[in-house]
Amino acid sequence: MSKNTIAISGASSGIGLSIAQLFARHHWSVFVAARQKTALDQMQLIWEKKFPESTLHCTVADLSTQEGCILFASNIKKHSPQLNILVNNVGQFSSGTLLGGATDQLEHFLRTNLLSAHFLTRALSPLLLKTPQSCLFTIGSIAAIAWPEEMATYALSKAALHAWHRGVRLELKKTEVNTCLIIPGGTYTSSWDGVDIDPDELLKPQEVAALVWKHKAGDKEEVTIVKET
Repeated sequence: MSKNTIAISGASSGIGLSIAQLFARHHWSVFVAARQKTALDQMQLIWEKKFPESTLHCTVADLSTQEGCILFASNIKKHSPQLNILVNNVGQFSSGTLLGGATDQLEHFLRTNLLSAHFLTRALSPLLLKTPQSCLFTIGSIAAIAWPEEMATYALSKAALHAWHRGVRLELKKTEVNTCLIIPGGTYTSSWDGVDIDPDELLKPQEVAALVWKHKAGDKEEVTIVKET
């Protein structure tokens, strides 16, 4: 196994997959989790061909649940005595207002976009704390700042995630664990399927992944990236 290890939630597509592939090119060991076994099986096949110097560990788990996060963390601990980087990336979005959206939408977004990061970080903090100069990344959203009215429920869940990350940063201030909150603008992933939008108006997942690589030493506490017009 590579000396360097990274764990990414929600890495079977989009930003998470781009992060995983970028670190694999540099021979890191990569831990990922997703709900769909078929997607992870496909990742494994690609890894064996494209990234033979990178070890990929896959866990089938629903990270919107505490049980899923604990399962993912247990698999990481089973295969690695250290964790250099944890990326809290898993998330979902769709349109919906606080008063007019689906009744269970806020609960769903809070579980997926906020509590997944909370449960996973709690479970993996012992590994981060024992690994010198490790880094905790959280992938936020510009929606938490811009607050698009038609996606208010999603924006609230991301605003809560930003607040959570900043609270964790304070708790880790006196440790060797660095933290970085990345706040991207709209990024073209499968979440936009069915939405009438020009992909050229959105960031590419690879642009967000590049920021994780660039700041893997924890030299920035927060980074915002938006599409240049």
